[in-house]
Amino acid sequence: IAKDKKELTKCICSSKTELRDDFRVCIRESKEFFLKENKYSDYIVFLRGLCNDNTIIGPYISYYIALARYEQLKFLEENNSWDEYFAKGNDYRDDIVNESDNCIKGADKNSPEYIYAQLLLYKFHKDQQDSFADDSLEVLLGAAGEYSKSAKDILPIKEAADTLLSYQETSAAKKLYNL
Repeated sequence: IAKDKKELTKCICSSKTELRDDFRVCIRESKEFFLKENKYSDYIVFLRGLCNDNTIIGPYISYYIALARYEQLKFLEENNSWDEYFAKGNDYRDDIVNESDNCIKGADKNSPEYIYAQLLLYKFHKDQQDSFADDSLEVLLGAAGEYSKSAKDILPIKEAADTLLSYQETSAAKKLYNL
């Protein structure tokens, strides 16, 4: 793990003309760096301040912002931090949807983050028990099907299937396992 934010920034922002392989390692390290101490808001401020002129990595950073907000809401629920949950929860939910959408619109459809963003939206809508859960499940299944045709990394599909199974979506999970 990088020693400080400066090293993380340099590593993450090094992808200038194409998404470099080490970008994913660096951004995962940044997540670990901040979230090991539950510094969700600090992490999001850090991500939003990264290489704003770099359109290559922007959609991928959006995914990590959405993921951090999702994990932050879960953390607040589990720790009964209701003051922050009710004061800022709607803003956090908006971040989850908007940043996931930014990733989906801008990321390569053959990237793991594209599938993870679709999965995150499904989990979010399912957790909220809102009317978008079924639609987001269908979109996830379609995206995973397309992804599986040319993907080198099948881990996102397996993780999506595992998650769907944990949400009692057995037939959908089976479809993904079959891919």
